[in-house]
Amino acid sequence: MRALIIDDEPLARARLKRLLQTSAQFAEIDEAADAEQALLLNQQHLPDVVFLDINLPGKNGLELARVFAIQPTPPAIIFCTAYAEHALAAYDCAPKDYLLKPVSQQSLDKALAKLSLVTRADQRARESDTAKLVYLQGGIKRSLSLSEVCYFRAGDKYVTAVLPAQEILLEESLLALQQRFPNQLLRIHRSLLVHKAHCQALLTRDGKHYMQCQGRPELLEVSRRLLSQVKQALA
Repeated sequence: MRALIIDDEPLARARLKRLLQTSAQFAEIDEAADAEQALLLNQQHLPDVVFLDINLPGKNGLELARVFAIQPTPPAIIFCTAYAEHALAAYDCAPKDYLLKPVSQQSLDKALAKLSLVTRADQRARESDTAKLVYLQGGIKRSLSLSEVCYFRAGDKYVTAVLPAQEILLEESLLALQQRFPNQLLRIHRSLLVHKAHCQALLTRDGKHYMQCQGRPELLEVSRRLLSQVKQALA
């Protein structure tokens, strides 16, 4: 795996890098001192895991985590900060863990073990399109196959699974769906996840870009910020 450490304190970056180098999980470890440098390294190397401080110059760590979250394949986030009071806000970003500085080898090992367990536990679901999505209809619990869904659309309170001939409300968030099925689902907009197998064409209309899904008449707008990653994912 590849790691990215984001912290404006050189000593904190150096300490965490030394601790990570004792693990055989990471082939490469990159470092960034601010959000601008972090976003550039992220675009160049697509890290698997990001170790993220919260108090950063420019965008703070919480804002940066939200940017990572809307990538087509977001990295796992582990916050590393000196401030325990940010924990509640941080967990809204669905991190794998929240470590307090100075990070100890023991706490880091526990976070890495948790990361490995999550990866193994989700592996079959992530690689299999026979995975089921559970929803309630008329008070009755029902399920549908991921392979039936053309795309997912986020609303105010719910996510809608859009099938060729119907729409179904889900309680699972777009971020949770994207993390469960990173190989099948592709983020094209803050509020849209498409199923790669249903992507028919990437179109341009009046300077804007749209995705056409098989079995659906509507065009889905592709965010300019995500366009290059969408093209790369579909290449």
